[in-house]
Amino acid sequence: MPPTRRACAPQLQPVHNLLGEVESLMDALEVDRQTAVLLLLTDKIDQLRQAVIEPQRFILDAKEILVIVVTVVTAGTAVQGPNIRVPQGGSTVIRQRRHTGTTRTGYVAFERSDAANPGNRIEFRDNDSISLRLDRLASVWFDADNGATTFEMIVEYGRRREVD
Repeated sequence: MPPTRRACAPQLQPVHNLLGEVESLMDALEVDRQTAVLLLLTDKIDQLRQAVIEPQRFILDAKEILVIVVTVVTAGTAVQGPNIRVPQGGSTVIRQRRHTGTTRTGYVAFERSDAANPGNRIEFRDNDSISLRLDRLASVWFDADNGATTFEMIVEYGRRREVD
């Protein structure tokens, strides 16, 4: 699962973990439940305040790659990319796959109507590619001069981990 904006905030814990912390505070400090809950909440608020003032540092741990194949089945009929969100900071490469035999010309556009408009689309031939920053893969439309023309949508993003 890709990181979200909440990655810098303290991690939420299951309720039973928090209750365990309250019990530990009650035993260790010999205080009642209400005081223990107040101490725990104050500590959690301080952690949150520190995370907002100075967010935890992250480094890229490893690259993750998602590859989606989109096929234009009927020439002249635009096909929309899948409705998949691209993780924040992810890069999307669109590549027309190599085809044997006849040279295939494919087209990529950001609107369905633009896929058929030579002035508003990008023309691809075998193995051509382009790198884009997208929020969703569905924001791209594909078309081609020949049926069975395929494209790959390659999304590369980093999995993050905390740095001490």
